[in-house]
Amino acid sequence: MTPKARRLTINPAAMSKFNENLSSHERAVLPLVVDILRSRTGRGHEVSSQMIISAVRRIGYHISGIEVRHIVNHIRVNAVIPCLASNGNGYHVALTREDMDDCISSLRGRVESIKEVIAALTAQRDVRFS
Repeated sequence: MTPKARRLTINPAAMSKFNENLSSHERAVLPLVVDILRSRTGRGHEVSSQMIISAVRRIGYHISGIEVRHIVNHIRVNAVIPCLASNGNGYHVALTREDMDDCISSLRGRVESIKEVIAALTAQRDVRFS
């Protein structure tokens, strides 16, 4: 069964909200990235970070992969584009709960992996520099 098409809503308050975690350059390109992402609805219509970088550069701005991640984080945390999911193919607006659950599960796995690395590096630091 194909999910019902829904009108994509953008949170304008979050678009204009000052976020000290975004640089002035990232804030300047935020609307461009939002325009790129909001049209990518549903699995199979993902846009990769590299595609975002290329599209923004064609408009005349320079942007790095790290800046894309910062901007996407801002978009997600502030619900600029609700339900902005990701998978191995890139970012897309989730049309199903399953898409969101898969994205959340992947993020939780990354959190656990990062916790393991922090614990290992802390132990190594304590052995080497104690």
